[in-house]
Amino acid sequence: MNRKTIAIAVAAVAAAAVVAALIARALLAKRKRRREEELMAAQLAPSAEATPAAPAAPAAPAAPQANRGPLYSTAAELKTILAASPPLYDALVVLFHADGCSGCERFKPMFEKHTAAQRAKRPTKKIRVIGIESDEKAEADAVMGETGPNFFPVVGVYRAGKWVWYGGENDELSEKAFGRFLEAEVPA
Repeated sequence: MNRKTIAIAVAAVAAAAVVAALIARALLAKRKRRREEELMAAQLAPSAEATPAAPAAPAAPAAPQANRGPLYSTAAELKTILAASPPLYDALVVLFHADGCSGCERFKPMFEKHTAAQRAKRPTKKIRVIGIESDEKAEADAVMGETGPNFFPVVGVYRAGKWVWYGGENDELSEKAFGRFLEAEVPA
């Protein structure tokens, strides 16, 4: 391989990294705009004082945490779980994913399938499965006390005070590799 070929390859890799960073930035900006629009709409909505009072309906009971689904947690929930002493779970499996990330959307069914299989294989173990969206990642990194990988999707398994990371593409080989990863990292 000559120097010109190497220079071209390095430039291609650098360009791909720049494109990936721009896409991630655009996704985060889109999410931020959506939240700002929702906040603005809430502020512009008629206040309760301006509308006649309707009879109060009984408040619906809060849905249990487990019924929310594994992929909708927050960094605050992660902080509560990690701060518990003694530990609440034998293993914590966290999927870090991004809204609008096609790789994340392809990975989620595989993630849910394999984590459900691990929980079924280990009914006596307390295994918690959660997901954190990319807009919560900086706060989650602060909670974890370390910086996790900066690509999506990525899975972290926390047990015995340590994180182990898995990141891969959603193809047949990676599905098998992900299954082996969970088999090795989730306590028997």
